[in-house]
Amino acid sequence: MYVPQGKTKIYENAGVWQDFYDIQEWDPSTPPTPELEGDVNHDGVVDVADITRVASIILTGKAKEEEDLEEEW
Repeated sequence: MYVPQGKTKIYENAGVWQDFYDIQEWDPSTPPTPELEGDVNHDGVVDVADITRVASIILTGKAKEEEDLEEEW
């Protein structure tokens, strides 16, 4: 999710927005770069790794970032 510069902490701490794991700041005068449709893991290509990630999310009910956070605790 893209938010105006300097506003990341506000969005991270807001109840309804805190579930977004990829909050990025951007300059409102420059539109954000569109993401590649189907690039679930954000590596710049659509490939079998994206399919694997989707299957993992469906089977576990969690995105990888959530699993990584749980392991850190």
